[in-house]
Amino acid sequence: MTVTEYNISVDEYADRLFQFVIGGLRISNSIKVVHEIDGNKQKFREKNNDLNINKWRLGLTARFGSRDKNNSSSGFYATYYLTPLFEKNTAPELHPWAIGFRVGF
Repeated sequence: MTVTEYNISVDEYADRLFQFVIGGLRISNSIKVVHEIDGNKQKFREKNNDLNINKWRLGLTARFGSRDKNNSSSGFYATYYLTPLFEKNTAPELHPWAIGFRVGF
């Protein structure tokens, strides 16, 4: 993982901007489906089905946040994966992304 950090200090509080390169390896996965038909509960479980999902992930993430005098923090984040979600020629080429707001204590 590669990390770049920028601190913008105002008094004793600091606003921070982090940039990361992140990666991952899918080791295994499983599917569990539970549903009810005409009052009969049906269960289905399957392990180690690859679902045509890429085994490796590589992405970029950025986080901006601040810390107040009570040492609690909050901020925004954004993540974009450079590798497609599915293996080649098995599904449309999709690149996962996420944005959000985080609160920490």
